[in-house]
Amino acid sequence: MSISEPGKTCLVTFRFPQVDPAGIGFYPRYFEMVSRYFPDAPFLKYPAAIKTQFLKPNRFGDQISLSFERDSEDWSITGRMNGNDYFSMRPLQQGAALTSDACQNLTTTFSTCAERVGDWASNGNGRMHLSRYFEFLNTAIEEWFEDTLDTPFHELHVDRKIGIPTVQFNTRIWDLPGSEDEVSIRFQPTKIGQRAMTFKSWLVSGDQCFVENEQVIVFVRMLAAGYESIPIPEYIREKFLEQLEISAVEQ
Repeated sequence: MSISEPGKTCLVTFRFPQVDPAGIGFYPRYFEMVSRYFPDAPFLKYPAAIKTQFLKPNRFGDQISLSFERDSEDWSITGRMNGNDYFSMRPLQQGAALTSDACQNLTTTFSTCAERVGDWASNGNGRMHLSRYFEFLNTAIEEWFEDTLDTPFHELHVDRKIGIPTVQFNTRIWDLPGSEDEVSIRFQPTKIGQRAMTFKSWLVSGDQCFVENEQVIVFVRMLAAGYESIPIPEYIREKFLEQLEISAVEQ
C-alpha cells in the first residue's frame, strides 16, 4: 500500500524544524508534512480549494497520527493526538472558484513589495511549493502588522507577550507561481471581533492572481506554560478598524 493511499495513517513527530521559537507548530510545516506523506492529496493539484483548521497547538516533541481519508469526491486529512483532533484539512465548498484575474480592481489596505520566487521556494517542477507560499504569507503578515501598528513584530511577541496564532484558512488556489516570477501579497481586513480578526490576502504577480486566502487569527497572551486567550488590545483594534472602514468606503 502506497503511503499516499487513502486510509493510511502515519505517526509524525514535531521536531525543531517544524516549530517556531516558542516551540509551537509552525503552520507552513503542516502543509510540508502532508505533502511529504500524502503527495497525491487532492489540494496539491491546481486549481484547488482547501479549508484548514488548527484546533489545538502542536508543540516540540508531539507525536500525531496523520491520516488521509477519501470517499468519492470528499476527502479529509487529520492530525490526532490522545484521541483529539489537532488540525484538519478538507475541501472548501462555499464560494465561487478563484480566477486568474481575481486580483484586478482589488481594494486592499496594504501590499508587500514585489519579491522574486527563488529556487529555495520551488519544487521539482519549477513552481512554488505550497508550504513556501505560507512562509511568504507569514512574513507578509509581520510586515503588514508592523506597517499598521508601527510596532516591530518581535516587540509585539517578546516585549508585549502577544501572539496571533491562526485558527483557520480558507484557501483558493488558481495556480502557484514559477521560479523567477515576481510576486507580492495584498491584504484587506474583513471582520474584527472581540478576540479574533478575519482578513483576506492575495498572492499576485502583476494582474494575475495565484492564491486568495481568508485567514482567522486569535489574540493570546504568551505565558511560560502556554498561552491564554485575550481580547484584541485596543490600540490594535483601532488601527485595524481604520483599515476596515477604508475598505468599506472604497468598495
